[in-house]
Amino acid sequence: MAHDEWYTQKKNFNTWCQEYQIHPTLDVSASHDWHMCDRYFTKEIDGLAQKWGEDFWMNPPLLAGLTKKFTLYAVRQAFENEVNGLCLIPAGVISRQWFRPIWHLFRENHFKVLIDPINRPSFHDHGKPIGQQARNDYIMLVLRGRS
Repeated sequence: MAHDEWYTQKKNFNTWCQEYQIHPTLDVSASHDWHMCDRYFTKEIDGLAQKWGEDFWMNPPLLAGLTKKFTLYAVRQAFENEVNGLCLIPAGVISRQWFRPIWHLFRENHFKVLIDPINRPSFHDHGKPIGQQARNDYIMLVLRGRS
């Protein structure tokens, strides 16, 4: 059965935090068993209904259009709350249609953004290593709502 619980490996998370010099304190799409930060939102808490008022990590769910919702929400939260975010998202989600409602924020230089293609990461499936790289390409969307 398809599911959307593909968890980031801690070693990759630590590498990306160092590389992009962002050290999130909030994981906005996590589980009680698997989270990158001490503070986190689960499905039950619903990160899309919360304020992301601190630097955040996002590896969004992949089913039911939630990747798009989380990506757009991340950009808005970084801008509105002047926080930084690291967002691991499938490369295929970057499209004009998705970003049209928020593109003016980039154009007007309200905050800095970096879209960086990365090597295909390996994930954990329900907490267990899957032993192979993701079949899809991913990018790191780096949001800098403040310096």
